Amino acid sequence: MRVIMLGGTRFIGRAITGALAAAGHAVLVAHRGITEPAGLRGVEHLHAEREAWPSRRAAFDAFAADAAVDVSAGNGPDARAALAALPPGIQLVALSSIDVYRAYEALHGSRQTDPVPLTEESPTSAGSSRHCAGSGSAAPGCPSGQAVSWGAGSTPATSPGRCSAPWAAAGPPGSA
Repeated sequence: MRVIMLGGTRFIGRAITGALAAAGHAVLVAHRGITEPAGLRGVEHLHAEREAWPSRRAAFDAFAADAAVDVSAGNGPDARAALAALPPGIQLVALSSIDVYRAYEALHGSRQTDPVPLTEESPTSAGSSRHCAGSGSAAPGCPSGQAVSWGAGSTPATSPGRCSAPWAAAGPPGSA
């Protein structure tokens, strides 16, 4: 299989990239070029900032990928840049980070609030303005009267049954 990794040199992306390469898959890693981990022999690299990826569409197309995995989209503009760069109709898996969980906020405060490892049942940051805001129809897992926030710089929480909204080609509601 031919797979484009969007991100893929650090954290979970590095593990996925390594596993794909070790299994014999052809991998193209699109990243900024800041981190070049050892041990990724045979993996192709495309160095560019995410916002420049659409201008590199020909390179993505030339790789002739069967699928793509995005481990580095941090917000709506990041997701739109990936969608504009990738071939139409490609199978895409987009992964989100743990920042939807309450334990993530505690980590930055140097305290532990929840047992680890985290699971889908772990408490979320439902009260955080990054994930729930405003009024209207409540999203599952959000406080009453709060809905998913797609504000500038925010990302949707994507855990099933939580304060969630799926990534879509059109972007956040009302952004078209």
